[in-house]
Amino acid sequence: MKTKQTSPIPTTIDEQESVRNHDSDDDNDLPSVILRCNGTFTGHNDAIWCLYALDDVLLSGSSDKTVKVWNLRETPYTNLATLHGHQDGVLSLTVKERTAFTGSGDKSIFVWNLDDYKKTTSFVAHTDPICSLTQYDNHLYSSSNKCLKVWDIQTLKLLNETQTDSRNGWLRILMQKDKCIYAGCRRVIKVFDAVTHQISFDFELPTNDSIYSLAHSDTLLFAGAFSGTIYIWDTRANRCLETTCQHDATVHGLCMQTADNSNKSNLISASSDQTIRVWAVDTFDQIQYDDRHEAEVTALHANSRHIMSGAADAKIKVWDCISSYDHFE
Repeated sequence: MKTKQTSPIPTTIDEQESVRNHDSDDDNDLPSVILRCNGTFTGHNDAIWCLYALDDVLLSGSSDKTVKVWNLRETPYTNLATLHGHQDGVLSLTVKERTAFTGSGDKSIFVWNLDDYKKTTSFVAHTDPICSLTQYDNHLYSSSNKCLKVWDIQTLKLLNETQTDSRNGWLRILMQKDKCIYAGCRRVIKVFDAVTHQISFDFELPTNDSIYSLAHSDTLLFAGAFSGTIYIWDTRANRCLETTCQHDATVHGLCMQTADNSNKSNLISASSDQTIRVWAVDTFDQIQYDDRHEAEVTALHANSRHIMSGAADAKIKVWDCISSYDHFE
């Protein structure tokens, strides 16, 4: 049976109207195969909202209030540890070296040692659920409703807080690139200077859509939205490109697939329409469609060897690349 899961972060009426009014096209004739499902593993009791894949372990955060650590060094993948402590669902994850940071609907950030899987500290960080975490240099970034905070990653002292326009709503996704922090919200992607912590630029959407996922190549910025659209910007010209990249529901995850010895790249997307799709970056054509998940696909992450996807039915799938492309970002 297909499983339906509502996001723990509320959607607005405007977001719901946006998806109702958006037409999408069906894609057929998909001969190319880029990803192959290598296996499925379970252990959580509720929807998975975030994944973080290192070379040796995978971390997963769930509505069941736990973080699980999975051994990726041998198959079948086994659960090394289950991290307890959050009082609400775990919505966000980031890792620096052997330290993991988790954000939750309980508005707190927990810090974990990945050598012994012990909690080192925790603190209330926001007044609303924590949508996303990322890190750069010696800084930890956390986002919530109309708010981005910057913390010293060693002392966890608050260094800066930015309140965004009320029209932009939840900052649902953070991404680090080139000394900048990208924050996706409603109508806009805000770019923060990682040195000054100030907003340096905005990429404006052509609609009132809300951004749920981000990825980048050298010259392109990709944003997965509530409506199912994947918006694409030429970052050199600050121009939103025409796109045919479209899911039937919210795009919760994006990542790039690139070849070490080629200029060709693919974009991987995961959606509430229960599919994983692969898009050719040079043409924006869909080259693979996979509906192997039996519930909304709510999380996506990659290490150097695999792509991991998590779903609302608490299952995690591992994907191998079977083309010449063998490196993920």
